[in-house]
Amino acid sequence: RSNFAPMAPHGIYPASGEDNWVAIACRTEADWMAFCGIVDEPWSQNEQYRTVAARLAAEDQLDSHVADWTVSRDKFEASQSLQRAGVPAAPVQKPEERIEQDPTTANFGLWPVVTHTEIGEVRVDGQPVHFSKTDWAIKRGAPCLGEHNSEVLTGLLGYTVAELEQFKAEGVI
Repeated sequence: RSNFAPMAPHGIYPASGEDNWVAIACRTEADWMAFCGIVDEPWSQNEQYRTVAARLAAEDQLDSHVADWTVSRDKFEASQSLQRAGVPAAPVQKPEERIEQDPTTANFGLWPVVTHTEIGEVRVDGQPVHFSKTDWAIKRGAPCLGEHNSEVLTGLLGYTVAELEQFKAEGVI
């Protein structure tokens, strides 16, 4: 729960299944009314929850009601029905769901495949932003320990190949 800006309900609530959650935020009275239209439970029509201030005053009780509603619902279905009504909601996705099954992140190019020296092709985390003039690109996997020693020591720092061999013999690198 966040105390700024004031909203209620505003939290992550249990959904059906093991370790499944849905995030919901009612920012305005319009959000609350749309939420109530989807939930359609007697408690959601209670005058006690009519204003943000009133909902905040009874936030623990309200969160309990919301959790009772979400716990029997699929996190994707619950969030989609709330979103269609205009209520900010999202499923809390597990890594596999986010990487393997979410077309939004796939279409965004968030999981590029690169070649790693030792493990071959591997999917990596991309950047969650795209800039028009300076977009990112990940073209190779992270280096292995010592993979670029020769390049750095001889190319950038000016050591000779003989000195590099001596460093190896001495256990420096």
